[in-house]
Amino acid sequence: MGNWMRIFGAIGIVFVLSILTVPVLDQLAILRADTHIADYTSFDVFLKLTPAILWLFGLGGAGFLAFSGVKGIRGGDGHGGGLR
Repeated sequence: MGNWMRIFGAIGIVFVLSILTVPVLDQLAILRADTHIADYTSFDVFLKLTPAILWLFGLGGAGFLAFSGVKGIRGGDGHGGGLR
């Protein structure tokens, strides 16, 4: 049952990421529209990179969960029983 939970958890992560993308991008646009943002150059760069960083780590975590779930279902836990 735990392996299937990993797979469904990975699907849930992608689902939540896709739902939260628009509100996060809206809030980042509000922050970048501030007139004094030019005073903080590194903060502006951070705001530009934040959506890519969130998607990269979110999809990486979902991929890892899905991989470990499929590996557990197929019996590839290192104790035999898997494909050779």
